[in-house]
Amino acid sequence: MTDKTEFEEESKIWLAFWCCEGLEAMISVSEYMDRSKQELSEKIKTGTESRRNAESELNHVINGMQIRARMNGNRNYELYTFNANASMTQAQLREWFECAPQLAVDWIRKNGKCFLKKYDSSNKVIR
Repeated sequence: MTDKTEFEEESKIWLAFWCCEGLEAMISVSEYMDRSKQELSEKIKTGTESRRNAESELNHVINGMQIRARMNGNRNYELYTFNANASMTQAQLREWFECAPQLAVDWIRKNGKCFLKKYDSSNKVIR
C-alpha cells in the first residue's frame, strides 16, 4: 500500500451543467459510483438486485439534461465532467460559479471532459 503525498489527494468526479444564464446543476458522479459499487456488492452477497439503481438514476439525469439542451438551443448549454479535490463540496463549487462564472467555465473547459456543447451561433454569451 502506498502513502499519498500532499499532491496526490483524493478527488471526486463532478458533472456540471450550465447555460448562458448560469449554472443549472452540479452533481457528484462519485456518489453515484460509490452507490453503484455498494449495490453490486449487495447483489453478489444476496443474489438479488435492488429496485433503485444508481447507474440508471444517473443516466436519467443526464438524459434529462440532454433533452433540456435540445429543447432550449438558444440557451447554449454545456455539460462537462471534471475532477476536483475530494474536500470540495457542492456548495463551494456552486459559489465558485456564482462569484466567477467565466473563470469556472474556462477552467472546466480546459480541465474537464465535454459531454455536450450546444451553441446557437446567433446568440453571443459567455464563451
